[in-house]
Amino acid sequence: MAQETMQGKEFVQKLSMLQGVLTFLLMGVSCVVLMVYLMFSSLWLLPVLYTVWMLKDWNTPERGGRRVEWLRNWTVWKHFRDYFPVKLVKTADLSPSKNYIMGPSRECVLSSPSWLGCSKCPCTGITSWP
Repeated sequence: MAQETMQGKEFVQKLSMLQGVLTFLLMGVSCVVLMVYLMFSSLWLLPVLYTVWMLKDWNTPERGGRRVEWLRNWTVWKHFRDYFPVKLVKTADLSPSKNYIMGPSRECVLSSPSWLGCSKCPCTGITSWP
């Protein structure tokens, strides 16, 4: 019974990893293709309005962005985190008043494990991060 539970857990972790990779690879291309298609259809107003909103909202990431808590708390992120054996080791206190750049080591193939290790997402359980 325990082995079946472990296999089920690993399967869910692999599915969440597949979802993350496919989202990264296909979502941008799919949205661009959809917007180009809509530009030449009777729904041309949707991509025009979206482009206007995007240009108006261009500097939002520099102002801290928009956090969507229900999206940050998705269970898929917990399974995604559990797929990778990532551990954050705190070696120094960092001032919360400064900005920092985090980067993966050269052995890291994907940046996803590093993102999970350094993010303050509720799924990571990091409380010691500024």
